[in-house]
Amino acid sequence: SPTGPQVSVSPSLQFGYVQQGSQDEKNFMIYSVGTAAFTGTAKMGTRVDYNVIQGGVPVNEITVNLDAGQTLAVTVRYAPTVTARNVEDVFQVRTTGGDQDRNVSGTSIIIRTGNPDIDENGVVDENDLYALLLSWYYATPGIPKPQADLNIDDIINHPDLARLLEALGK
Repeated sequence: SPTGPQVSVSPSLQFGYVQQGSQDEKNFMIYSVGTAAFTGTAKMGTRVDYNVIQGGVPVNEITVNLDAGQTLAVTVRYAPTVTARNVEDVFQVRTTGGDQDRNVSGTSIIIRTGNPDIDENGVVDENDLYALLLSWYYATPGIPKPQADLNIDDIINHPDLARLLEALGK
């Protein structure tokens, strides 16, 4: 066991998929693994999507005061504000027993079904089929009509066509 004050922090957190507009919470554990007490702070980096939570409320940072052998659970909330595949930040612990950083990551998603009225004229018709087929043919990162991605999987393909044909048949 290390002598004097010594901090240790649990491994990085992975939130997985969290729907935009909702939230998830996980805990970091801060351990006093030395023979003396330490003081310091814990906070998140710069992303607005992640917050340290104290008393159920987001705060800029929390105070850490641990005697030898004590542990503190620090809650981190991920509340995505944008849709992105990998939203990362850093959990920062700064104490008189040492400094430690841990990565935090998550993926934000929108759970919805695309509107088959791609041209938004109020009716699903051959113009929507034309828009979908053009978007499929010219599918690039700057898809001409991203609304043609009816199943919201970032690809315009057969399932999108099937959804549109189903809507055309109604």
